[in-house]
Amino acid sequence: SLDSLAPLKQLKVLIADDNELDSQLRLPDLPHLETLSLNKNKASISDLEQLCSELGRRAPRLEFLSLMGNPAAPDAIFQHISRLADAAAAADDADDFVDSATPDFDEDDFARYRLLVAHLLPSLRYLDSSPVTDRERLEARQRGRYLLKVRLAESDGPAGGEDGARQPYSPLPSLAAAQPDSVDKASMIAVILLIAVNFLLIMYAPVMQLVSFILLVAFMTRRRSLHESREQLRQELGLTEGEVMVGFFHPNCNAGGGGERVLWLAVRALQIEHGNKVQLFVYTGDLDAYKDSPEFDPAAEGEMSQADKERLAGKAILAKVERTLGVGMPDPDSIRFAFLSGRDRINPARYPRLTLLRQSIGGAVLGLEAIGLANPDVMIDTMGCHFAGAVFRYFGGCKTACYVHYPLISTDMIEVVNANSVAVNNPTTNSPFKRLAKLVYYRLFALLYGWFGRRWNLVMTNSSWTTGHIASLWGCQLPRLLYPPVYVKEFAHLGPDSLAGRLPIVLSVAQFRPEKDHPLQLRAFAKFLQLAPKEVADKASLVLIGGCRNDEDSARVDRLRCLAEELSIEDRVRFQVNAPHSELRTWLEKARIGLHSMRDEHFGIGIVDMMAAGLTVIAHNSGGPKMDIVTDPQLGFLAATEDEYAQALVDAFSLDDKQLRRRFEAVRRHIEKFAEEKNFMPGFCQLTKPLIDYRGGEHVPTANRSKAEFLKLNMRSKPLAWLHFCLPPLLILLLAQRTGAQDLPLISEANSGADLTAALGASVNLTCVALRNASVAWYFTDQHLFVSSYSGDSAPQQLLSSGHAYSVQSLTPAAVGNLTNEYLALTLTVQVSEQTFGHYQCQASLGSASKQVHDIYLRINGSLGPELNRSAFYNCCIAKDLAAQCRVFCEPWKLTADSSTLSTLFNCLSDLNNKVASCG
Repeated sequence: SLDSLAPLKQLKVLIADDNELDSQLRLPDLPHLETLSLNKNKASISDLEQLCSELGRRAPRLEFLSLMGNPAAPDAIFQHISRLADAAAAADDADDFVDSATPDFDEDDFARYRLLVAHLLPSLRYLDSSPVTDRERLEARQRGRYLLKVRLAESDGPAGGEDGARQPYSPLPSLAAAQPDSVDKASMIAVILLIAVNFLLIMYAPVMQLVSFILLVAFMTRRRSLHESREQLRQELGLTEGEVMVGFFHPNCNAGGGGERVLWLAVRALQIEHGNKVQLFVYTGDLDAYKDSPEFDPAAEGEMSQADKERLAGKAILAKVERTLGVGMPDPDSIRFAFLSGRDRINPARYPRLTLLRQSIGGAVLGLEAIGLANPDVMIDTMGCHFAGAVFRYFGGCKTACYVHYPLISTDMIEVVNANSVAVNNPTTNSPFKRLAKLVYYRLFALLYGWFGRRWNLVMTNSSWTTGHIASLWGCQLPRLLYPPVYVKEFAHLGPDSLAGRLPIVLSVAQFRPEKDHPLQLRAFAKFLQLAPKEVADKASLVLIGGCRNDEDSARVDRLRCLAEELSIEDRVRFQVNAPHSELRTWLEKARIGLHSMRDEHFGIGIVDMMAAGLTVIAHNSGGPKMDIVTDPQLGFLAATEDEYAQALVDAFSLDDKQLRRRFEAVRRHIEKFAEEKNFMPGFCQLTKPLIDYRGGEHVPTANRSKAEFLKLNMRSKPLAWLHFCLPPLLILLLAQRTGAQDLPLISEANSGADLTAALGASVNLTCVALRNASVAWYFTDQHLFVSSYSGDSAPQQLLSSGHAYSVQSLTPAAVGNLTNEYLALTLTVQVSEQTFGHYQCQASLGSASKQVHDIYLRINGSLGPELNRSAFYNCCIAKDLAAQCRVFCEPWKLTADSSTLSTLFNCLSDLNNKVASCG
C-alpha cells in the first residue's frame, strides 16, 4: 500500500521496486511527483491501462516511469498470444504450421507498449530508462487510442468446464451453463417491446401494421427454409456433429489482385489448420472462367451442361491462383464453388446515381442468393460486401466475419464533397444544392452503413487507417487489425549486393482501376525526365504491371497508352497486362524504383512486395502506406502531387550504394511483420477459431455436451428467438438513438471536445451559464469557439491544462445561445500550460492544414470580430487593464464572463499571434 504517502505533497521521486504492488495500485494525490519506479513487483502489475490512468490522475507532472520486470511491460497488449505460443511449443504434436502460427512478438509488443503508455501519459519524457521520442509521441497521438482496446481480452465469465478455467476470448454470445436461459430472457423482453410497438402501429397506422406482419411472416418462412436446406446439405456431404461448413463470399475471386490473395491464403490457412474438420465453399460469379480451362473445347461449348462448366471453372480459377498469385491449395479437390448468377448487382457501373446505396443493396441481395445456393455454418466476406452480413446472420443464421479492405464511406469522402474537389467518385459541380444533397446522402448512408457494419460477429481490418475509419463509422467493438499477406520469403535470396545490377526502371504494380491513378504516374514520369540529369533521363523507363478485370479496365489501359503518346513518352513506357506471377517476379528483381499513386490506399500489398524485392518505393502520402508501411524516411519516399512524385524520383535515382544498402537493411527488418506465414495465416486462424469452434461445439464442456446443446442454435427449437434479431433495427429507427455518423477525426488529444459535443447534442437551446455548469468555459470570436475545461469553484481563477478551438459555421451574435451539434467540427487543438502557451501544437483534422492555420493567423492578427474595436482591445492587452479588456471584447457579443479567466485566454491568444507562423 502507498496510502501513507498522502502527507508528502512535495514528493518528487518515489522508488517502489521489488514490492508487492499490483494493477489495483492506488496513489494519493502527489502533484509534484516527477519520477516513479515500480520495477519487479511480486504481485504482478499487469493492467497497463488501469495503472497509467491512475498515474495520470494522481501524478500529473510525472516525467520518468519505469515498469521493467512486470507483466505489463512489454507485452501487456498481447499476453494471450504469448501464452498460446508457450502452449504450442510445449505440445508434443505441434507441427510446422503451429510453430509458424506462434511467432515471437517481442519487438512489436514492446513498440505497442511504449505507444500505449505515451498515449495515456502524454507528459512522460522517459520510459524504462529510454527517452520517449518525438516520433513515438506523434504515433501515440494517431494510434494510441486504438491500442486501448486492441488486445483480445479473455472472457470474464466462468468457463463451462469443471476446472473453472477461463474460456478464450470469443466475439460470440456465451453458452455457459450458468446462464442457459439468456436467449429466452432476451426473447421475452423483445416480445413485450414488440407488443407495445404493435399496439402503437394498430392505433395510429393499421396499414403499416399489416405490412410489417406480412414482412415478418415472409422473413420467418424464408429463414426456416434456409435452416432446413443447411441440415439437408450437411446430410448430403456426410458431415458429422463436430464438422463445420465455412463459406467465403468473394464474387470476384478470379480477379488476381491483393484482395484475392487475402481470400486464397485464408482458404489455405483454414485447410492447414483444421484439415477435414471444415468443408470450404467459395461463392463467386466467375463462371465464365471455364473458358480458360485447358479441357475446354469451344466447338463443344453448346453441349456442355451447367455442372461441366462449374467443374471446369473451379479448376481454372485454382490454376490461375497458383499461376498468378503463387498460392497453392493443400487439398484443392475439397474446395466447393457456388456460382452466383447475379454478380452484376454489385457492379458500380450499373448504378449511375446513388451508387453506394444501390450497390450495397445489390450486395445484400447477392448474399441472399449465396445462402440460397448453400447455407454454411460460418460465412466470411473477404471482398467488402458489408451489407450482406445482416442477410447471412438473420436469414441464414450464420456466424459471420468480414475482412475490410476499405470503408465504403469515410470522412475524407465527405470532405472532398464539402470542398467540391475532383475525385474518382466526386466530379465537381457548380450547384450548391447538388453539393448539399450529396452531403446529406453521404451522412444518411454513413448511418445505414454503420448499422449494417455492427451486424458482423467478427471484424478484421487490413491497416491502421482502415481500423480508425471503421471503428468510428460502425461504432462497434474495435476491429481486429490483421495486416494482409505478403510473401516476403519470395525475395529472401536477394541481398544488398543485388542492388548493384539493377536497371534504371520505375515499376508500378497495381490493378488498372480508376482509383489507382495511373495517369498521375505518367505525368510525374514525364516531368521527372525533364528534371533528371541527362545520363539518368536517357536510360530511365516506366513499366506498369497490373490486371484487367473486364472490358472497362482494358479500355482504361488504351486511354493510358494515348496519354503516354500525348506526353511524348510512349517509347519509355511499357504495359504488362495480366502478367503471370513469374514475369512479375522477374520485373521486381531487376527494377530499381517502385511507384504507387493511389490516394488513401487502405494498405498497399504491392508496395510491400516492391520493398521486399529491394526497390526504393515512392508511395502516396496518405492512408495505409503513410501510417503502416513507409513510416520512416529510411523506408521510402512519400508524395502527393505530380511535382512531388517527380522530385521523389529524382531523389531516389540520386541515392548512392552506401545509402541503398542502409535502406535495404532497414526495409528488411520492417517488412518482417507483414510476412504471410508469420502474421496473416496464423492471425486469421486465431481470430476465426471462436466462430468455427462455436459451430463445431468445442466451446461446450465435454461432460455436458449433448444434442440439446446444439439444438439451441436451431431457431425451430425457440420459435420466439427471431425477435432477438429483428427488433434492434426497428427500435433504433423508432427511438432515433443515432442522429449523426460517428465519423469523428482520427486524431484527438483530450476528452473535453467530446464532452462539449455531447452537451450540445443534448439540447438545442444552450446558454453560457448552462455550459459553465457542465464544467466547460467557452468564449466566442467571429469564426471559432474556444473551450477550456475547469472544475468547481476554481474555474474563475485559472485556465487548466487543455484548451480546444471549434469552428462554428454561420456563427452570428444571434446564434451564440442557440447552437446545435451539426454546426460543430473539430479543427484545431491547442495545449495551454498554466498562464501562457509554453507548449503549443496545431493539428488540422479536416481539410487543408496550411489553409486552416493561415485562416487562424489572419483571424488572430486582425479579425477577432466584425464589431470589435481591435485597437482598443490591444491597448488594453498592453496596459494589462483586465476590466477594460473584458468589456471591449464582450460588448459586441453580449457576453458576460469573469475578467481573470478571459484575460488569461487573451494573453494566450496574444502569445499565439507571435508563434503561429511556425505552427504546422
